[in-house]
Amino acid sequence: TCALPISFPSLAEISLHISLSLSLSLSSHSLSLFIHQFFLHFQRSEAMAPSHPPYIDMITEALVALNERTGSSHYAIAKHIEERQKVRDLPPNFRRLLFVQLKKFVASGKLVKVKNSFKLPP
Repeated sequence: TCALPISFPSLAEISLHISLSLSLSLSSHSLSLFIHQFFLHFQRSEAMAPSHPPYIDMITEALVALNERTGSSHYAIAKHIEERQKVRDLPPNFRRLLFVQLKKFVASGKLVKVKNSFKLPP
């Protein structure tokens, strides 16, 4: 049987390990263990979970704090969230993700879009 590593640093190493392991004719038990380790590697872990609150909570907090009658712009919401959250806790593509979330919440009715501003529904 083949010794199975606990974790894999990269997908390239995983595919190399698979090809080497298959060429060694793994037993069915070893193969099932390997497959189990493979999927464990890609499961979402606590370390991968975002350290910031859910987007809807951050957006709602920003809209309430900004308290603009006609709603707040995407830029103003992003700026407020960046000031409130630690920048290291936000992903590098935070502004793009925020815009996608704003569009999603408008489509679901959790937010209202008026011209280029967003506000909470009445």
